[in-house]
Amino acid sequence: MKISIITSTFNSEKYLEENLKALYEQDYKNYEHIIYDNCSTDKTHEIIEKFKDDRTRLFIEKDEGIFFALNKCLKKVTGDIIFLYCSDDQIIDKNLFSKVKKIYNSNKDIIASNVNIVDQDSFKTKRLWLSPKKIGKIYLPAHTGLFIGSFYKDYFFDENYRIASDFKYLRRIFRNENINYKILDITSVAQRDGGNSTKIKNQFKKIIEDLKILNEEKFINIFLYPLKIIYKIKQYI
Repeated sequence: MKISIITSTFNSEKYLEENLKALYEQDYKNYEHIIYDNCSTDKTHEIIEKFKDDRTRLFIEKDEGIFFALNKCLKKVTGDIIFLYCSDDQIIDKNLFSKVKKIYNSNKDIIASNVNIVDQDSFKTKRLWLSPKKIGKIYLPAHTGLFIGSFYKDYFFDENYRIASDFKYLRRIFRNENINYKILDITSVAQRDGGNSTKIKNQFKKIIEDLKILNEEKFINIFLYPLKIIYKIKQYI
């Protein structure tokens, strides 16, 4: 099993060294790391050069946002399973990839793990995002703790959505009848808060985009959406 790790960067020096160090400490080494950088002007390139080896594929070009960059990464994937690794996240299990390999069966697998949402600076847990045992109409696992089979590599992010494109992306994948959904019941990644979708000022915008996506899908049980918010609130420590 080859893992394709995709990352977008833009002036990411603050947490990137911890991010890459955690990746390169993984005991399972059969992976490629595809990075699209939006012409960073800080030490991002210097940090990547410090860690990169022949598994690293770095592309530097002006992009139109994170989802644009991630779509570029998806077009370069050559592995069996895809892992979205944001530049300010940090893998917290050194055996994560080995554990994924043990339960990987086919490129139609979707393997979900749990994610710690942590304070940017103190690294203190604020919320524990547990993957649902079964996929419901609204509840979805965290995309930051998800391993997505390459069968879905042609599923791209909708760049018309600036905040909730990941919600639309995951809903499209989980509506596929061929999906092999599996739970890896460990906490795999620490996701720092303060990202585009977690900023307080963007929360209302995200709700509007979520509802617009559900309306596009002609999702008739839209009244279930408040349960998503309640489920999220209950995860806070």
